Amino acid sequence: MMRFKIAGLCFALLLLLAGSAFAQWQYQYSPDLSYAFNAVHFPTASVGYIVGSGGVIYKSIDGGSTWTQQTSPTTNSLNDVFFRDANNGFAVGASGTIIYTSDGTNWSVHAQSGVITTTTINAVWFVGMNGWIGAGAASAACQIYSTSDGGATWANNVVTNPSLDLCTDISFASATIGYASVDRNGIMYTIDGGVNWTKSTVNLGPYPYTRTDIEAIYAVSTTHAVACGWGSNVGGQPTIILVSTDGGATFNTPDATYPWATYTYAYNFAKFDNGEVMLVGGGSQSAGISIHAMGPNYTTWTRYPAFYGESINDACVVPGTNKVVAVGDAGVVALSTDRGLTWTFLYDGGMPFQGVGAFADAGKNKIWGFGAGGALLYWDLAAGTYKYGMCSPKNWGPTTIGDLDYVLNPLDPPSGSYDSSYADVMYAAAGTGYLCKSYDQGKTWIELNHTLALYDGFLGMHWIDPLTGFLVGHKAIGNSRDEVIWKTTDGGYTLVEVQGPDPAITTSMQWNGISFAPGNPNVGAVVGDDNRIRYTADGGATWPYATENIATSTLDLEEVVMINSTTGFAVGDGGTLVKTTDGGASWLVQAPGWGTVNLTHITFNTPNRLWVSGADQFLWYSVDGGATWTNANVTPIVSTYDVMTVHYQGAAGILWVGCHYANVLSRTDAVAGVETPKSLPFVLNQNFPNPFNPSTTIAFTLASDDHVTLNVYNVAGKLVATVMDRDLKAGDYSVAFRADGLATGVYFYKLSTSRGEETRKMVLLR
Repeated sequence: MMRFKIAGLCFALLLLLAGSAFAQWQYQYSPDLSYAFNAVHFPTASVGYIVGSGGVIYKSIDGGSTWTQQTSPTTNSLNDVFFRDANNGFAVGASGTIIYTSDGTNWSVHAQSGVITTTTINAVWFVGMNGWIGAGAASAACQIYSTSDGGATWANNVVTNPSLDLCTDISFASATIGYASVDRNGIMYTIDGGVNWTKSTVNLGPYPYTRTDIEAIYAVSTTHAVACGWGSNVGGQPTIILVSTDGGATFNTPDATYPWATYTYAYNFAKFDNGEVMLVGGGSQSAGISIHAMGPNYTTWTRYPAFYGESINDACVVPGTNKVVAVGDAGVVALSTDRGLTWTFLYDGGMPFQGVGAFADAGKNKIWGFGAGGALLYWDLAAGTYKYGMCSPKNWGPTTIGDLDYVLNPLDPPSGSYDSSYADVMYAAAGTGYLCKSYDQGKTWIELNHTLALYDGFLGMHWIDPLTGFLVGHKAIGNSRDEVIWKTTDGGYTLVEVQGPDPAITTSMQWNGISFAPGNPNVGAVVGDDNRIRYTADGGATWPYATENIATSTLDLEEVVMINSTTGFAVGDGGTLVKTTDGGASWLVQAPGWGTVNLTHITFNTPNRLWVSGADQFLWYSVDGGATWTNANVTPIVSTYDVMTVHYQGAAGILWVGCHYANVLSRTDAVAGVETPKSLPFVLNQNFPNPFNPSTTIAFTLASDDHVTLNVYNVAGKLVATVMDRDLKAGDYSVAFRADGLATGVYFYKLSTSRGEETRKMVLLR
């Protein structure tokens, strides 16, 4: 098994405790990137072994439920492990490494380690005392070595090898019949124990792959074998699955429509006693995949639930059981007792390496971070704890990060009843057309959309209320992506294209961000590739193009914020910062002085205070509405790591950043810029728009948990509407008020809590 990984056995660093005070950046989550687990093997129903990067070795003696680290004689990465009986085993890896054990406990470096070859050894296999190892270097002749004395000595079989690339995997059905996979579309088979090898004929099906790497092979029998690999992940080429039913002479795709619909690497196989095989894989910054098929001819492959957003490098069935153990990046070790339907994560790396790409909070003490593969981190600041999970009902999430929103529901449920119509709702959106929602703050999720097509994706969203929202991204048109704006009025169950692709654009295009003016759902803007901007002044009914004066037309805009009905900012590649003062119709380049670094995100707290994140530790902020900017780079992270997103948790006064390789940091000093006086029990803002017809938005902030009543009165002091009457957590809130049935005139809205009340005036103009 060939593996080239940088991964880690993760642990979270000390979390921010509620009420703590600190200056500068503080880690809230960070992995220890030490181990990737590359291979797992069970010689018996109780004993199993795991090997990985840094020469790490783990052993289980209870069928995979618990694992103990063993002493390794090498620090070289180990790529594969195999036991020829209960006690005698071999592990192989980088720089020609071969180590062995004769008692399952003590490991030694083999005398021929680094001698017979100095290239990477990717695979080892035994049938009795006969064994084989596969090695090689890219674009060089494949190397296969064999032993007939249980691994005491190894001989080179490369002379009659027909391959011109490295051996990625090797598997034998008997002492004479075996198969080997080779990088770059190569498979070989032997009928004489590996002395002579014949190149197989490979039929990949109708898809026009631009590259074909065969990563793994498994000898199901002397006549049947399965192989897997990948094309171009960037190009959206289907995961390669191949089947041979003639002893390796030919390998064919089992279904020319590629119904498994995955586009990531395929790394290895596991086989159950009844002949069922399980393929696993994933890839750098991708969610793990699991695809199953039944014999005898393996014509139908079914995608199973994936893993915690990490690549899965290998899996092994515990002999004689329905249990299977899977291992992968970031120290992932997962155990299934039902043949891969559900998984228990014994050790997990937590947030994928892409890191947190979006945040959402529910007031003062609750905040969530969203990452690739549907990975979700939840911090309870009051308790000083965090939890890790998936925003997916099946542990089956997207491979890329889109957006995460928490939407307050202003409706007060009837006493003693519960209905999701009255609940706050959290939405997550991402690649492969993935959209889901949660009514219970992330404990359970409802999947609303999941196309599994690489070129379908939601990259940004904005919710007007719990039912009404806009999503932007791209949809698949052949082998390209085309930009789309969708709208939903039923909480995401139905998505309607309100702005489809521009037929004048002949290259792939996507929208990356969307924002509406706070309190004014009529005014909004979207930004995307090649500096394109559209805006709306009619609540999203129409989206004409905006004008801009960006000099380079090929730069992409990544995010936009409208801070009020006239003013907004957008950021993008090459340090681009543009500003609108006319509701999004026109945009002018600003000169912040930060150079040409690629920018990823922009957010704001008030019209004066904004933050911008970007590549290479980048974070700058403004306290004067973007007139001037100050450097506050996230220096604790590695200088080449990107700050993917920035989020201000207003009720708590905490600034959060999500960075590459799963680093999450925060701060509460002047950079965070807490502007709400902490001594006040609440702040009631002026409604917007004002005057209004027929609806307006009322925003307020609670400094602590309280019961809140928001009433509307006419000039005679008569109560005409109760907008809210409920218990609320500390935080920032925004509620809509519709003046249905009310006449033109002056009205007053009053916010009441246990610690005081405040009244403001608003005007209704029919």
